[in-house]
Amino acid sequence: MKKLFVSAAMLALLSTSCSEDQTTLTPGDPADPGFQTLVDEFGNVDESTNSMTGMSFEIIGAIMDGGAGPAKPTLQGVEYTLDYDTETDFWVAHLVLDDGAGNLAVISDSVQFIQDGHPRRIPNPDSLDVVRCFLTMEASGENGTLSGFQNVTLVPDYQDTTVLVTVDGRGGLQGTYVHENTDSTGTTQCTVGAAFSSTFSRVVVDVTNGTPAGCPLAGTVTHRGDLSVLCTGAKPLTHEGSWSINLTFVDGDSVRVSAVRGDNIWNFTTPCGD
Repeated sequence: MKKLFVSAAMLALLSTSCSEDQTTLTPGDPADPGFQTLVDEFGNVDESTNSMTGMSFEIIGAIMDGGAGPAKPTLQGVEYTLDYDTETDFWVAHLVLDDGAGNLAVISDSVQFIQDGHPRRIPNPDSLDVVRCFLTMEASGENGTLSGFQNVTLVPDYQDTTVLVTVDGRGGLQGTYVHENTDSTGTTQCTVGAAFSSTFSRVVVDVTNGTPAGCPLAGTVTHRGDLSVLCTGAKPLTHEGSWSINLTFVDGDSVRVSAVRGDNIWNFTTPCGD
């Protein structure tokens, strides 16, 4: 599956024009330290959200390709368990990623197929109504900890040569991590805390062909939450702020982004893939 969200690098292409329905907000300064902190740090939230969504799509694919057949399914080269619970009519996947160096991630995903209004173990794609997914992730390592979830529905639309999937639902991420940067001014150590909820609203993905730019064809994703950053060393910084970030996808090649903090808004439209 292609990425559902733009990367934080896209935020650097800021335009501070306001939309008509946001006239009560003041255009933010692109040089605002809080906004620059969001640009620098939000990419980790974006990447983790993309990873969870991608895992669900891969697990769904493994089930529809044969379920828990003779060969164990793999994700990122690691075998995982995949079993069907006849009491709940959900497939349950459980995966442990351990690099042997202290970094560990535990992922669980429950998947249910609804066909002709009823749960099905292995659905007929042509008659599939909806797929329900509930994924949780717990990760820890030397650089921090992260927990997250996604609770989404996927509705397929089988066209002549293409399958489109519409994603709706919600998710969330919470974590802390540390990182260190060294440049000509010296070394800076930062501790970051992030807690964001996400809402997916009619996000349309071409799962057959993708899009050249890597964006969904339509829909919106909204992230709301808190970001705190404390940096020491060459470039000391303290930031604590509540943010709302709204992404609206247009035709698979561009995205309209609004980032709001307090009474300020940063608006721009940018091509996908930048």
